[in-house]
Amino acid sequence: MKKVPATYITIREIEFDLDVDVLLLASRIFTTTDLSTIVPHHETEKEKKYLCISIEIQLDGFESISDGAAYARPRLLILLGILSFLTQELFTPFQFYRTSTLVGNLKQGGERNLSTTN
Repeated sequence: MKKVPATYITIREIEFDLDVDVLLLASRIFTTTDLSTIVPHHETEKEKKYLCISIEIQLDGFESISDGAAYARPRLLILLGILSFLTQELFTPFQFYRTSTLVGNLKQGGERNLSTTN
């Protein structure tokens, strides 16, 4: 069966100084002040910084894009553990207020190469 590339994205507002842009475990962890490159029609608020994690996954043709969260969760927990260790700040999956799974891959610069969204 053919695999379909998908990207699981989760976003959290951060209130401390953190600048990161790392590719690790087929995932990208980065901070930004402008979410419009990831979330269309997002109104940027001044002085706010966001931590974004995008995880590349593969779905079978019969799977729903909502299954993407289940495939991404183990890697998300590993990445949050690494971030917590390196920054001495606590990161948990429950702190992220926006998550979505998108069909397609996220390009290096944050631009989307996606066909559909959920």
